[in-house]
Amino acid sequence: MYGQKIKDLRIENNLKQIELAKLLNISQSAIVKYEKEQLQPNIDILNAIADIFNCTVDYILGRESEDGVVVIENLTFFKDNERVLLKSFRKLSTDKQDKVMGYIAALQD
Repeated sequence: MYGQKIKDLRIENNLKQIELAKLLNISQSAIVKYEKEQLQPNIDILNAIADIFNCTVDYILGRESEDGVVVIENLTFFKDNERVLLKSFRKLSTDKQDKVMGYIAALQD
């Protein structure tokens, strides 16, 4: 997934692979391998790519949507019922979210 994101961001910003490589101070072949997911960029490169394209590392890794919401389906450490609960909670108004939080606090007492 990260390979396609890097490629899409590069194209959206009218950058050639060689241009992105120069900005990152790496080889063009590394960019090719990132985009084909034959090589994983290290955290420093991911941070630099995120800075260049004004996005987050989570977005590049496919863990965040364009509007900045973390994509729950990709977070494998959540149980199914936790994902459903969080998705439902996010759909509620702020007032209703506050009520849910109050209810949870009362249950924990």
